[in-house]
Amino acid sequence: MPDTPLVSVIVATYNRHDPLLRCLESIRAQEHPNIEIVVVSDGPDLLLRNRLEAEEGIRYFETGRNWHSLSGVSWGTEPRTLGAFAARGDYLCYVDDDDTITPDHVSGMVKALHGTEYWFAIGQYLYPDGRVVGEGKVEPSKVGTGMILFRPECLCTSVMRPGSYLGDFEWILRMAQAGLTGIFVQKPTYLVGHALEELGTAV
Repeated sequence: MPDTPLVSVIVATYNRHDPLLRCLESIRAQEHPNIEIVVVSDGPDLLLRNRLEAEEGIRYFETGRNWHSLSGVSWGTEPRTLGAFAARGDYLCYVDDDDTITPDHVSGMVKALHGTEYWFAIGQYLYPDGRVVGEGKVEPSKVGTGMILFRPECLCTSVMRPGSYLGDFEWILRMAQAGLTGIFVQKPTYLVGHALEELGTAV
């Protein structure tokens, strides 16, 4: 694996263009120099397709239908899974379209994982009210999709199951049961609900 591995940042979205553009700005601002952005719309979106397909550094995909409206319990699992299997990176991570990440999010996670025998890294969430989630435990409601940076081989063992609110926890649990180990990164670099805009230089 190269010293500066390629990281695929996968964003699932549907019909939330303004939040998505702010999310993409934070991904473009990453300190890590080797990133591909994979955006997957949960259903056809001609306006977004026309806008993003022309942008350098973004690979854009669509599911054939809006899975959330079809099932009511998608939680973005289907577009995330499509993006993960389309990704080319040595490492993969997710960012929700209404969240942002600090400039050192990817670099910090890669630093913790690269060159080790771990399969994934788990960071922390920061909410606008200052609450931090992710205290170094894999428990229900203590881990989230955006906390995780992982090797693509993890997908051969387990993918997130649609229709479960605790899909993130269950996914990590299944990887652990398969013998894949992870490392914790004790720094809140994933900003839920655009916490960076709310907190400004305090972050």
